[in-house]
Amino acid sequence: MVLHVSNEKLDVFEEPIIDHSLASLQEYTYKSYGSPYFKNSDIVHIPMNFQDHILNIADSYTYVEGTFTPSDATTPCYLSNNALAFLFQEISLQMGGEKVYGVRNPGITSTIKTMVSHGKSAMHTLLCSGWTLSAENSAIWDVKSKVFSGRIPLKHIMGFAEDYKKRVLNIKHELLLVIARSFKNCYVGECDAELTISKIEWKVQHTVPDDRYKVKLLQRLNKHVSSRIKVAFRSWDLYELPSLRSTSSDAWAIRTTSKLERPLFVIIGFQDSTVEEIIRWI
Repeated sequence: MVLHVSNEKLDVFEEPIIDHSLASLQEYTYKSYGSPYFKNSDIVHIPMNFQDHILNIADSYTYVEGTFTPSDATTPCYLSNNALAFLFQEISLQMGGEKVYGVRNPGITSTIKTMVSHGKSAMHTLLCSGWTLSAENSAIWDVKSKVFSGRIPLKHIMGFAEDYKKRVLNIKHELLLVIARSFKNCYVGECDAELTISKIEWKVQHTVPDDRYKVKLLQRLNKHVSSRIKVAFRSWDLYELPSLRSTSSDAWAIRTTSKLERPLFVIIGFQDSTVEEIIRWI
């Protein structure tokens, strides 16, 4: 029996490589401006007005906190799977005043995408996001205080954050969240419930590079047009057919796209209960 060992593993006298390019990594909290109270259909703006930061948008997340109070404590009623995403009707990201990415009905969109992309592996990694919540699992909700809290990773709801993992620099950012018209998609039970949102924050990691590395970055950015940063990512578009015909076949015209925007994958989901039906989970 012959064992092959690479030269790399035998080079025991090789000097260790130490990366000094990063000075620090710090997480900052950004809050919305305007009223501190959040109601249904409100538009929440969370801006980052400084453009000289180097940001890790891919791993950023929205922190949400509120209360969930069933009308009858003796009747089964609990937060539904992926409840935090169902709190919002639309979430979009702007850079330099331009809309870069937007997702409608993030609850349905992220539920279908996560089931296909991650499956059972998401049970633990997305637990703090409200994934796999049920009558037996109320991980983000305290039954006594009625307070719930959790995070929505941007890569869980946006193709931009999932695909583009590099740092973003020298541009202003703003996160826009439209609160859902109703919260009935956020819980399941045999009674009604009151759900309120008390806090919405955007948590973003700032990357502080070593001074020499930062100078190299800035020199390259300010040098010439060829130094423009190319950002490639895939978009998630959701289309809903309100109802199916009572026939053996149906035609559904969605949209016409250019060759550049043609879909690579199509996921079709079927729903046997209506929207905002609290007896059944969507």
